[in-house]
Amino acid sequence: MKKLIPFLSVALGLLSASASAQDTLSIKSNNSTITIITENLTELDDMDINGALSEFSRGMSEAAADYSAKVADINARLEAGEITEDEAEEEMDAAEDQFEEKAELLAEKIEDWSEEFETSIDTSESGWEAYSKQWEEDAAEMEAEDLPHSRKGQVIRIGENGIVIEDRIEEEDIIIKDEHQGYDQDMGLIGFHFGWNTLYNDNNELASGNAEVDFFNAWAYDLEFGHRVRLGETSPFIFQYGLNFSWHNIQSKYPITKFQGSNGEVAVDFLPDPNRNIIETEFDIVYMDIPLLFGIDLSGKDLNENVSLLVGGYGGVRLSSERETTFTDFNEDEVEETLEDKFLSNQFRYGLMGQIGWGAFKVTARYDMNQLFQDRYETPNYHLASLTLGFVF
Repeated sequence: MKKLIPFLSVALGLLSASASAQDTLSIKSNNSTITIITENLTELDDMDINGALSEFSRGMSEAAADYSAKVADINARLEAGEITEDEAEEEMDAAEDQFEEKAELLAEKIEDWSEEFETSIDTSESGWEAYSKQWEEDAAEMEAEDLPHSRKGQVIRIGENGIVIEDRIEEEDIIIKDEHQGYDQDMGLIGFHFGWNTLYNDNNELASGNAEVDFFNAWAYDLEFGHRVRLGETSPFIFQYGLNFSWHNIQSKYPITKFQGSNGEVAVDFLPDPNRNIIETEFDIVYMDIPLLFGIDLSGKDLNENVSLLVGGYGGVRLSSERETTFTDFNEDEVEETLEDKFLSNQFRYGLMGQIGWGAFKVTARYDMNQLFQDRYETPNYHLASLTLGFVF
């Protein structure tokens, strides 16, 4: 079997060549290109690689099948006692020699075919060189005539269906239709707002007396994550939704205080403390809100680039609350006190809001429709409102 090694190496090399990718021949001249794509360039010649490989494969299969049948027959007769082990070994050697002879004949055929193929390739190359030269001459004549159109090249495909000549398609020839006509359809938003808080009573009057709010020291902060969607492919009308985190610092004249109400239950109100000289006090409360807004964006094909006007509402949940108080005690020492407590504030809130903007700059107003404190207890009937300035990107 050692004699088969060189032959099998040749066979594997041919099989690898037949499984390679498509062959391509490109000819460029004066900004024109011809590309020839075929399963194998040898298809351009009278030689048939597939036929040669098919003949080789068929011959090997027949030789291997014959050898396997002889081996099986020898083993069967040996097991039946019809022949001795020495006789079986002699017949095995004879069968192997016959197989090697057939394989060597096939190898010789492949070698002869390779020599013919090399001669054919030389002839083909000469033909393509002549064709390329002719193409260059034709291209030069076209340029001399100054034709109004430009040749961008052709592709010649050679395969099972024969020869097909196609025009090459350049990227600039491809027109992509924008179904939205260039209008942005949606965008993500992130924004930061800061401003001021105040309190209103049920009569829409500003809180006064003990609850009077120091407006310019009552800060409001808002962190916004949202999404703006165009209502219609080219419409200026929009819908906006998102998630906001709002911090409200309500700085009042006197601190919010818990006490026992007239009905014996706990109550809260803004009350002075006779044992303390109040310097500053604020009620801090944090909400997580979901705003839903409709409006108009006059940014043309863009979004959030020009004047916009939005109105809508929001709903939220209280995340935390605390009271911070600075006062002097009976020794005239300044003391800062922080007390984490809900102070009977509502767990949830809902309200109305509006926003006007110019590009990224926004002015936003909010008004809580429900009361800040739970009305089933003895509490002041105030509503939280805020006005903020901010930037949304």
